Amino acid sequence: MVTQPPIAAIEIAASPEKPPHAASQRTRILATLIALAGGMAIGVELAHSATMLQPDLAIEKIGQIPEGPPAQMVFGPDGRLYVSLANFNADAASAVSFAYNPIAALSNERVAATTGGALGIAFGPVSTGVAGDPGVATTTAMYLTDTARNGVSNLRVLTPDSAGFYGGAGSVNTPIVTNIAAGYHQANQLVVTGNSDGSSSLYVGIGVRTPDGVSGYPNAGNGRDTAYGGTISTIRDLRQVNGAVADSAGFGMTGNASTNNQPDFSNSGPYTSTAQNKLVVQSSGTRNPFGIGLDATGNIWFTNNFNRSQSNGTFDGTIDPATKVLKGFTIGDPAPGPNLRNNVYDQFFRAIVKGDYGYNNINWRDDAAHTNTEVKTRAAVDAGFFSPAKLVRSTTFDNLSRPPGGFALYDQSDINHILGLGPSSSSDGFAFYTADAFPAEYRGKAFIARWSPSVMDAEGNLIDYADIIAVDPVTGIARRIALGFANPIDVLEDGFGNLLVADYGDGTIWRISAFAVPEPGVYALLPAGGLFLMIVARRRRSSAR
Repeated sequence: MVTQPPIAAIEIAASPEKPPHAASQRTRILATLIALAGGMAIGVELAHSATMLQPDLAIEKIGQIPEGPPAQMVFGPDGRLYVSLANFNADAASAVSFAYNPIAALSNERVAATTGGALGIAFGPVSTGVAGDPGVATTTAMYLTDTARNGVSNLRVLTPDSAGFYGGAGSVNTPIVTNIAAGYHQANQLVVTGNSDGSSSLYVGIGVRTPDGVSGYPNAGNGRDTAYGGTISTIRDLRQVNGAVADSAGFGMTGNASTNNQPDFSNSGPYTSTAQNKLVVQSSGTRNPFGIGLDATGNIWFTNNFNRSQSNGTFDGTIDPATKVLKGFTIGDPAPGPNLRNNVYDQFFRAIVKGDYGYNNINWRDDAAHTNTEVKTRAAVDAGFFSPAKLVRSTTFDNLSRPPGGFALYDQSDINHILGLGPSSSSDGFAFYTADAFPAEYRGKAFIARWSPSVMDAEGNLIDYADIIAVDPVTGIARRIALGFANPIDVLEDGFGNLLVADYGDGTIWRISAFAVPEPGVYALLPAGGLFLMIVARRRRSSAR
């Protein structure tokens, strides 16, 4: 994990929206030259840092972003690839876009928005005034989660000007939810989903601003977490959002985080409001829900960065009345010791309405025995949140309770059968593979980017990440796909049967595709100085969208 201002303290989230391309089947002739000599095949393609581990998949570099580190990718309404940039200066680029061709490199780069940097990006409808009023239009807009500055972040909406630049002269550029408390974590990635009634809903993961949901941030005595801390929050109907008025989807947060007595820390609006045009809490009890996305049937999933702490086998989602922290892990965000065997792993959840994922937000969380005397109000509990009946466990193994046989060091020696996302892996953006170009065993799996290069404990145990893994959403079993990235942060399905990977560390965009076995008649052997050069055709197909 990196330190602030960049990512792991911020940990970003993705919105893998579907591009508007029609379903198609494409054949790509890849000029892969393979020298056959002495029974050995030698690839002459230029080497790159990312390495594919699976023999039936291939990876290639398709672009580089010079304007800043990528955070999330999405296809826009114009079919271009948009990438949010985790910059932290007021005038910095927040998003760039590229013309996208599934068999070529990225091209025709443009700066799409300059609001100072953004983590999450998505596209959806917005109204240019009060929805339903005469003359008020509903149009397609870009939604961004601003990178944190001055201790807060915002949810922003922008519309394009006549040149296609978002937030330019004569267009909308409005922070519709202001002063979302930020510190160790903030508002992360975005996803927009269509509903059966024709509306569209936006979802965002918001981390606790503190290291652990308990400690004052940045120092003892300061405020801890507002109602947004550690939640999956949603605007139920984007059509009803007034994109011309600041904080129109918010609850009047001031951003004053000096103490827990400030009004922000007892503002229950996010938990109690039923407004369709406000950012309200959908579910709660996370630490840092960074990556967020949809499976093939429209279910919301997210990755959760747990803090580097030990499970003692007693975690049950309740608060210890003596320590005022969740039972089962240490307070704070300590170093990974005394060893990594019983460290809690990062998690992968399916989000459910009013679900409880078990993590602490001491200002708001209460348990069945109501032992947390520091809860600011009971509004969240009375609204049905933090209910033991709705405790959701991670789909992936998380090491929160003592497993049979005792704790064991995280093991990924068998790359096709891995338990859990690992301790402090910073599992971030992801995409479910819904096409049919990849072999069957990858279909329906969640391809997750793990940002951290490695972690090591005092005993010398080292675990390496900086990779892409594919997780079965039913069993939670993971398969390691590719490694050798700098800090991979997001994954996106491209609508043509491929996956894109964004690397925060070096600004590279990669493409993962099926490595097809040549069919009879599609290759030729040519003599070349005692060797044979084989030109191989690879076929890529996309599924119906």
